[in-house]
Order: sequence, then structure tokens, then C-alpha cells
Amino acid sequence: MGLKITASDRELLAAVAEYRMLTVSQLALLLERNNRALRRRLATLVEAGAVRTIPHVPAGRRGRLEKLVTLDEKGLNALRKAVLVATEIQADQVLVTGAVWASSRSPDQPS
Repeated sequence: MGLKITASDRELLAAVAEYRMLTVSQLALLLERNNRALRRRLATLVEAGAVRTIPHVPAGRRGRLEKLVTLDEKGLNALRKAVLVATEIQADQVLVTGAVWASSRSPDQPS
């Protein structure tokens, strides 16, 4: 992967694996982290292929788009390597793909 996965990253990846899809705000609350710092680290993890994000507009809200975060294959492999996810766990049990990912997009967002 090229990126050094820290203990803090493993905690973040494990939370995303458990819930499959979280907003950045939900992740920040769950992990008790600063939103801004979390967004910066997520950008690095996205670039490394450990997580994926998409912009999302929660119903009834205006302003800044909230990002939905989901685990990507490299993130799952990092969790398996750290023995935080059993090797028997199939990728489709923790990764958000295909129709699930597409349905989480707002109607006006490009694919």
C-alpha cells in the first residue's frame, strides 16, 4: 500500500468495517476525533486506496456536503493483516459495492 497504517488508522478502519458506511461526522463522534483532522487523514487513506468517500447531502440540509466513508479492498487487507478482521470474513460483508454504493448517492450526483 505504501502508506504506514497507524494504530489510529486501524481503529478508524475497524469502525468503518463494522458499520460499512458512515459520515465523517459520525466517524468523528464515534472515534472522538476532530472533524478537520479526520478529514485530512481520510484524504490520505483515500489516496492510498484504504477507504472510499462520496459526497452526500443529508435530507433537509444545506451547505457543505457531508462525505460518506466506506472501506476499500486495501483497508480490508490492512485489517486482516492486523488480525482485526477474521480472514473468513468475505469482502462483501464489509465492503460497500455496486448497487448499495450507487443507491447512497444523491440523485443529482454523477457516478
